Amino acid sequence: SSSSSSSSSSSSTSSGKRNPLVKEGKGGEEERKKFPHLMLAALLLVFVSNQWSRALIYYINNFNPQMNLPLDEAKRLYANIDLGYDSTAYSWLASFGFTGTFAIASIFAGRIADSYNRGLVVSVAAVIWSIFLGMGSLSGDFSHLFASRSAMGLAQAVTTPSSYTLLAEITPKEKIAYANSVFSLGIYLGGGLASLSILLDQSIGWRGAGIAVSGFGLVSALIGAVVIRDPRHVATTTTTTTTTAEKDNGSHHGLRVLQFDVSNWSPVSSITLQLQYKKQTSLRLSQVFVWEKEKKQKEEKKKNQKDNNPARGRQHDNLLKNRIDRIDIIGGGSFQQKITRFTCVAHILSKVWPMAATLELVNAVNWWAKKDSKLNALEHDFLSIKIDKDCDSLQMAGHFSAFNPSAIQTQFHIGLLQAFNNVVVEMLPLVNLSLPPKISALVDGVRSSSGLIFWKSKEKIWESALGETCIGDGGDNRPKVNLDVVAAQKLVMEARVDSKARLSLFGQLYRQLINKGNDIFKVGVHQRAYRAVYVGMRSTDAGGPYRDSIEKISKELLSGVLPLFCKCPNGRIGMGDNREGWVPRYSATKPLELNLFQFLGKMMGLAIRSKNVMSLNLPPIVWKQLIGSPITDLDVAAIDSLFLSQVKSLENQWDDGKEDSTVRSSFSSKMRGQFFVVQACDGTDCELVPGGKREQLKWENRKKFLRYLRKFRYSEFEVQISNIRQGLFAVVPGQYLSLFTWQELSVQVAGRGMSAKDVDLLQKMTRYSGGHSKNDPHIQMMWKMLRTRFNDEQRGMFLNFVWGRSRLPLAESEFEQKFVIQSHDESTGDPDNWLPIAHTCSFGIELPKYTNYDAMCEKIIKAMNYCHSIDADGTMRTGTAVVDDEEEEALIEE
Repeated sequence: SSSSSSSSSSSSTSSGKRNPLVKEGKGGEEERKKFPHLMLAALLLVFVSNQWSRALIYYINNFNPQMNLPLDEAKRLYANIDLGYDSTAYSWLASFGFTGTFAIASIFAGRIADSYNRGLVVSVAAVIWSIFLGMGSLSGDFSHLFASRSAMGLAQAVTTPSSYTLLAEITPKEKIAYANSVFSLGIYLGGGLASLSILLDQSIGWRGAGIAVSGFGLVSALIGAVVIRDPRHVATTTTTTTTTAEKDNGSHHGLRVLQFDVSNWSPVSSITLQLQYKKQTSLRLSQVFVWEKEKKQKEEKKKNQKDNNPARGRQHDNLLKNRIDRIDIIGGGSFQQKITRFTCVAHILSKVWPMAATLELVNAVNWWAKKDSKLNALEHDFLSIKIDKDCDSLQMAGHFSAFNPSAIQTQFHIGLLQAFNNVVVEMLPLVNLSLPPKISALVDGVRSSSGLIFWKSKEKIWESALGETCIGDGGDNRPKVNLDVVAAQKLVMEARVDSKARLSLFGQLYRQLINKGNDIFKVGVHQRAYRAVYVGMRSTDAGGPYRDSIEKISKELLSGVLPLFCKCPNGRIGMGDNREGWVPRYSATKPLELNLFQFLGKMMGLAIRSKNVMSLNLPPIVWKQLIGSPITDLDVAAIDSLFLSQVKSLENQWDDGKEDSTVRSSFSSKMRGQFFVVQACDGTDCELVPGGKREQLKWENRKKFLRYLRKFRYSEFEVQISNIRQGLFAVVPGQYLSLFTWQELSVQVAGRGMSAKDVDLLQKMTRYSGGHSKNDPHIQMMWKMLRTRFNDEQRGMFLNFVWGRSRLPLAESEFEQKFVIQSHDESTGDPDNWLPIAHTCSFGIELPKYTNYDAMCEKIIKAMNYCHSIDADGTMRTGTAVVDDEEEEALIEE
């Protein structure tokens, strides 16, 4: 093991002129650099402005003689009425007024591109035509408008030759056609924006629309000036290579690297590994792995060592002053050597910190990377970027807080985790994760280390696997599903169980999709697997009914309407964790019920793929079994706290050391009438062993009882969960799920509940329209209400009211659309007496400008609680409904 330091290197110099956008290759040939995405985007933006500004004129004139508008309004909307010119004048304006000057200027445009800086030409031309567009929008008569449009034609003619020649020079030869096709999109994007300018015209008039498009052109010109560079006019620079060695006094210049060479280590030599690790860390960090209760004693010991060995103390202090930027695990690149590196580092991580504290640190790293998409948890500079700023937040984590490492200790451990993850990234493509447990020690080792793998490491391979298996397009070929929400709601109101899966929404969906195959569920992000049609309601599925159907189905599953789930025992007795959680029914083993569990698994896979999560409140024991993680007593106690009390009494109170006549008599007295029978979570009496109803619990067989009790509790839902897993694996690549922790799978399927902290994300992804502003008093009151007045459940209800789902996406990039707060036009007179109006398809709300905080809370809560129907006008219409006739008694069981 060694510590090394170096600075970043340089490029070569040349005395002659050369193109700085190319580099010298073998044989003296010039090889082009990578594809210029940024410059292409800037050129495309300028071209969009070009097309938008030239086509705008076609949408701000109206020669319809039947137009029935007040004169002032017509002048505001249409240039021909405002300036008083007829269709003949318009034909000159739209044709020769632009194309004539454009054609003349095109003759000289090529020479201009050949003679001047093409990046500057494009940007200046954009500024010119934008200025003249704005001047034309302020014209007082037709002649001024004609002159402005003619000047626009001159400026716009010179951009095309400069743009195409630039693309030809800076783009790799094999991608020139692609670059040209992307650039040509500007014609259609600009034309499309021009047609949408009708909306601008209606809102701010033809003059305002012209000024707005002019402003867009100036912005595109500014971006072009910053980004677009002409290779012929870029100054060359010279960088000198400098290497600075690490000095004896411990001062470092450049990157500080700590290397662990594991090439000669045996994976089973645990003592050697730990000693080597402690030897390295003791020289650099001192007291890295010290428990709080030992700190004072070790600090005094360190002080004594420094007094006895001044030279070592000075070296120790110098090393502490210099942070370690990176930890490398080296030891060869063969597959066997990679296995050795993986095993060694995993073993070190399992020994030097308590595993629970390490897992909390991994969760913190994942959270930091999630908050800032620019950060990559595998990059070396992640250490110095985040740890000093955010280490204190980790003190809130229980196990980490109990271990209480310092910031520099935490930094070192993150570095080790990064080194471990880099080894894992190298290994994963070589590991067959489809193998079942106990077949390959390597595969089992990777799975057991899943909690140490950063989400960024998993995400890359996971998203790639999802993309490769994506089949459904979520387009017009989606099957139509007719859902009778009235029949389903009647089922809930009458507290009946849909044992035949006919009347519940989940059952209706199952019946209509069961024969459609699995491919309809294999959609992409934000795509929909089916079109939801609410029978009898005037709704169009532009996303709202689809999301709402998934939300309603999630609530049905955890309501007792279907014979699939029951509430956790802790919820029934009102103690312990997961009181609101639901678990599969042990008795749900009929063929139809198992098929419904499989269908639920497919819906979970759909949630993962589409990012449209399901609001499923399932405890850890369910998620763990889905990914094959081991179950412990604590997992069972999290749903049934009485189980742990029973286990502890059998293990501790009557152990072998207390075996005497008094203990045996007490045991027999307390366990009188207890047989090898236990009650499942759904109340079903189950024999732990064959004939268990006749085998009484005695002192002699108490260990046997405890063994079979654990076996039953650990596998109580095995049949049901295996069917869920079967459906899930039919939609997503199941082999990779073994890399997930149960928390990661839970978040992928069910998202997170909407906490006060999540309101920040919603506010960030909000757009205001119709005269609303983020600084308006009623807007500020709404965000205050969501943060302070509402609890998590109410926040979820609000989100369901405006979007048809009760859980937010996990990150900004996963939002399909922004939340839009619109004006409530009917409430201008007395806003405090009006309810808000939600638009679930477009994720929006028409919000009255409330003046009273309590009135706003009252109205929004009322709307959330009582306005559930997705119906265009609140009326019902005819449609194909689920029939509730004399056969219903055969379908419904009390």
